Amino acid sequence: MSFFAPHLGYSSSWSPLQCLDEFRDMVKGFHPANIEIILDVVYNHTAEGGEGGPTINLKGLDNSLYYTLSPDRRQYTDFTATGNTLNANQSIVRRLIVDSLRYWVSEMHVDGFCFDLASVQPR
Repeated sequence: MSFFAPHLGYSSSWSPLQCLDEFRDMVKGFHPANIEIILDVVYNHTAEGGEGGPTINLKGLDNSLYYTLSPDRRQYTDFTATGNTLNANQSIVRRLIVDSLRYWVSEMHVDGFCFDLASVQPR
């Protein structure tokens, strides 16, 4: 749902701010032991799903900009088996991705990334 937040279910608290603090503390705790944090990121689709999926964020902002659609613009393309594919061909979407990556490095101190279905991005 958000490219800028750890999954709240992984936290010991339901407070989003405490979740961020716990994540940062975890990363900082691993670094002195020379353990690097590689974050698995999913930028090829969102939790909004296809036609029947909920409108949580990007669909409501500009559906046809954030998602790849069929030529007639009536259906979502599905290169991810989730019902929707994020449109990384749009500069605003690429900026969202890059800003998110920058955030995870600068604010959360992660060391690298594993990109889920990375080959889908340039479609």
